[in-house]
Amino acid sequence: MNFLKNMKIGSRLFLGFGLLITLTLTLSSLEYFFMKNIGKEVDIITEDRMVKSNLLRDIRDHLNENVRTVRDIILLPSDKRQEKQDLMKIIEATTNNSADIYKHLDNIIKFGKGRELFEQLLDIRKQYGVTINQALAYALDGTDEQATAFLFNDVAKIQKIYFATLGELIDYQQKNLHEAKGDTASYISEALFWTILLSIFSAILGVLIAWLLTRSVTAPLSLALSSAQRIGEGDLRGTIDVDSRDEVGQLLTAMRDMQSSLTRTVVTVRDNAESVATASIQIAQGNADLSSRTEEQASALEETSSTMTQLGMTVKNNADNARQADQLAKNASTVAQQGGEVVNDVVETMKTINESSHSIADIINVIDSIAFQTNILALNAAVEAARAGEQGRGFAVVAGEVRNLAQRSAEAAKEIKNLIMASVERAGQGSELANKAGETMQQVVISIRQLTDTVAEISSASAEQATGVDQVGIAVNQMDQTTQQNAALVEESAAAALSLQEQADLLVKAVSVFKVSGDRSSVTAPRFPSQLSSPKVMLPAVSGATHSGDWTSF
Repeated sequence: MNFLKNMKIGSRLFLGFGLLITLTLTLSSLEYFFMKNIGKEVDIITEDRMVKSNLLRDIRDHLNENVRTVRDIILLPSDKRQEKQDLMKIIEATTNNSADIYKHLDNIIKFGKGRELFEQLLDIRKQYGVTINQALAYALDGTDEQATAFLFNDVAKIQKIYFATLGELIDYQQKNLHEAKGDTASYISEALFWTILLSIFSAILGVLIAWLLTRSVTAPLSLALSSAQRIGEGDLRGTIDVDSRDEVGQLLTAMRDMQSSLTRTVVTVRDNAESVATASIQIAQGNADLSSRTEEQASALEETSSTMTQLGMTVKNNADNARQADQLAKNASTVAQQGGEVVNDVVETMKTINESSHSIADIINVIDSIAFQTNILALNAAVEAARAGEQGRGFAVVAGEVRNLAQRSAEAAKEIKNLIMASVERAGQGSELANKAGETMQQVVISIRQLTDTVAEISSASAEQATGVDQVGIAVNQMDQTTQQNAALVEESAAAALSLQEQADLLVKAVSVFKVSGDRSSVTAPRFPSQLSSPKVMLPAVSGATHSGDWTSF
């Protein structure tokens, strides 16, 4: 059996059928040999032995007829010459026929005892012919008594010898005929024996070859079928033993390589899915931190709004009470200094907002990178599943879904990134406005110091201060809108993180159907809390503000 395992299936079939064909040819050759010998014996019987026996019987029949005719001629009265002449014609005809038969026998009896007996028969035939002619001469001459005596003496003696020699030759030919028949029967029996023996041997060998060929093919095919069913059920823990180099052995080797490749792919996808789930938790934590920072920004904006309201009232009072220059100048100087400090606080707050925006952008970049890596891993998994063929179709569908989710996550991350970049740009504009506000406050201080120069300059400075306060209010409103947008982006980022975690959980469950060597009893992805609270920042309305209608709560 071991040598069959290393042979190609075609070679096995060629060897098996070759042996059967060889046996068939051997059986056919043996049958041809026996049939040829039987045919020769039949030819000897039909063309030699039977012909000789039949010809000798014909001679005996002619001889008997001649004996009867001669007897009739001798026994007829002498006055019946015409009847005797008619009988002579019969003798002449039978004699001629016998002569033809003797010529034929002389050509076919050539050797052995048969030739010796035939030579004796020829000699006796000559003597018999002379004796018969003498008896006929007596009968035709009218000497009936002498002819009768000659018939019963000389003719009877030679006739007896003639019949005895002819009978001996006939018996010899009959013996040869029976021997030929016996040889033919022996050949037939021997042919039947060897034909039956080789037929039984061929049948046994054919059954043995069929059993060996069937077992050498069906056993590894059964192993391949059970392995394919096991892999189809997701069990990758079994081993596929290959102990042959034929086509089925090559199939088992390919299945073993496929199982190893599929095992590596499942382990890689499972680990990556768990990594994505862990990263989604980190993203959620980052969103929580971002929410906290957004609340801090809202609080800072609330303080800034209150301060700007006070500054506006101070500037108006300064314009209305320009006549009270000294006292108002002192008050304005104090208020201007406070305003400068507040503006510095605003500048610092804007820097903090700018830094937070950059941090958010970094987090979004991390999200985008994770989505890109997930997309690459899903693409690799799809390629491996395509290589696996029909067995990897289900896994290819799962890999495609993961890839789609990764692409959606990447697109969401890009949108968030664009919004964050816009927020950073607006925060920069707010910082520039705050710097301008600081410069304006410095001009206010200088204007107050120069209050004694002219009331007109005080009025002009007050107007410029009012304009600067309006610009600061607009900047604060823009900061408020930016903060609201940041809060919305935080909500979207949290929702995206939750969706990413859920998809990672589904991916882990999808690959958990596969069982690999050293596998854990259960594989579950980390899960988020059942609900992620959306960050909500409440800004109370500021009473008495000039642009209070532009503020919204979020």
